Amino acid sequence: MRTVIKNNNNNTAACTYLLVLSCLVLVGVNTTHAQVGKDTTPQTVTIISAFKPQMRSIAKMNFSAAGLPADTARFVREYRVPVSELYFGYTAVQTTPQEPPADSLSSTGNRLYVRAGYGNFSSPLLKAGLYLGDMQRLYATIYLDHQSAKGKAPNQQWARSGLMGVAGYRTDRHEWTTSLNLRMENRYLYGYGLLQTTYPKSPVQQLFREQAAQVSMRNTSENSWGISYQPAISLNRFSKKDSITEQTIRVETPFSAFIRDSLLVSLNLVADMTAVKTQNRSAGDTSFQNNLLLINPSLEWKRQALTAHVGITGYKTNGAFDFMPDIRIAYHAANSRWGIIAGWTGTVQKNTTRNLSLANPFVRINDRQINTIETEIYGGVQTNFLRYFRMSAKAGLVSYRHFQLFILDSLPGSNGYVLSAEPKMANWRIQAALSCHVDEQFQLNTQLVINGFTGLDNNTRAWNTLPLEWTTDVQWRPNKAWMFQADLYAFAGGQYIL
Repeated sequence: MRTVIKNNNNNTAACTYLLVLSCLVLVGVNTTHAQVGKDTTPQTVTIISAFKPQMRSIAKMNFSAAGLPADTARFVREYRVPVSELYFGYTAVQTTPQEPPADSLSSTGNRLYVRAGYGNFSSPLLKAGLYLGDMQRLYATIYLDHQSAKGKAPNQQWARSGLMGVAGYRTDRHEWTTSLNLRMENRYLYGYGLLQTTYPKSPVQQLFREQAAQVSMRNTSENSWGISYQPAISLNRFSKKDSITEQTIRVETPFSAFIRDSLLVSLNLVADMTAVKTQNRSAGDTSFQNNLLLINPSLEWKRQALTAHVGITGYKTNGAFDFMPDIRIAYHAANSRWGIIAGWTGTVQKNTTRNLSLANPFVRINDRQINTIETEIYGGVQTNFLRYFRMSAKAGLVSYRHFQLFILDSLPGSNGYVLSAEPKMANWRIQAALSCHVDEQFQLNTQLVINGFTGLDNNTRAWNTLPLEWTTDVQWRPNKAWMFQADLYAFAGGQYIL
């Protein structure tokens, strides 16, 4: 190996020369040693270590639509939907919306309806209704009806026409309602003892006219004292052609409030005053008054299966003041179909010419009016069966004071019925009712009333009272467009004097 280095005349070059010469000597020594061993193995490097690199598995989430595993630690109770047609005492009943009657224009949204029909005994029928406004603030409804009939006997005919209007106005806290009712009814006396006897229509005409107006107000929201009220005032004018005129004013103020969730306190005050004036009387015209005052405080308590209504009614009529009971109790055990009802109640019936003519349009005019006081003690049962049927039956003793009996006036030249008052009289009354309601498709209601009058003083029999009455009505709706209805009224004939 030969190295040629240029000679420079400075110290730095000399130092560099010595350093390079030393490195070449070391390389040469190693090269000489390697040539002597003649080792031809390729030079490699081997690394030995305990670490072994591996790829870790990827954790994947289960996105399948599998359900959660069952929780065996909880006990799941089974819930069965109860049958909605059954009635279980005072528990919640079905909430299926019932279809309102056809005359409820404001509820159904209809604005106008007209009905027309024609039956036997030449009896046409016409009814119509018109609804105006909305149910939010202001609304009005007008009704018109007419019905008449004519039989084969002389003067056997009658006709009745009516017009009624109702208007209402709602505010945030109250609802005001006013109504006006006009009614006219024309009848004739018929059925004379001798067939050859005939009368012109004017002497036997019974023409009734009635005008009535009412204004009422009720609270639609609860006030700070929790009191509900609905005062009302009504005016009524009733007249019979050339005979009598009655003017009645009635003021009623009911109040009620819940002391607790199960205790209701109520108070009702009623003043019913009638002024009567007769006309064209052979004994001379008269005028008198028939007034009725009522005060009725009561408590009503509901507790699970028991409902109790306890009150008393003080009244002043016929020139005297007295009290009547107002007690009603109903018990229906839980999980039982049977219930028990009982009560001791009383009512006062005003025997005005208007009220008596509704029961017997051929009653004669009287110079004095005596009101009837009725008190009843009853008890009975009620039950439901076969999903849709409900039945109730009760028996009671009814006591009357000043009960008015209709007696046919048999004097020559007289016509119509006269009144005969019984100071005291009793009635053993039995009532049974059965109903079947299958939603809006089928409805059946029937009731049977049996009366057994006893304890009369001035009369041997309870003349012209009905010992038995049976009323039934059936409605069937196969679809929304059709409805079939049938009504039945049957009664046993009352006893009368020839």
